Amino acid sequence: MFAIKNFFHDLAIAIARVFMKLLPDKIPVTFIGPDASRELCESIAHISTDPSTTPSSTKILIATDATLVEIGLVGRITGSLDSLGLNWSIFAGVEPDPTFAQVEA
Repeated sequence: MFAIKNFFHDLAIAIARVFMKLLPDKIPVTFIGPDASRELCESIAHISTDPSTTPSSTKILIATDATLVEIGLVGRITGSLDSLGLNWSIFAGVEPDPTFAQVEA
């Protein structure tokens, strides 16, 4: 009986290993709420401490529309990035509320 259980256990592990290779290794993360932008910046800072990179070799590109820059929303985010010692650049040429086709282009 033990041999049969062991066989099915090993079979289940082998099948799981095959399927795990098919799944993406990165899972998207969503930040929601009043501190979402700060949490996003802290998450970026955590990623930039990866041993293969250094904060000085990591540069964040913020793609946004000009209105979000003008109303100061992007300024709060860049301030958080500055306080974490991260380099960033802004591209404010995105159309407001872009369509799916515009984003793909």
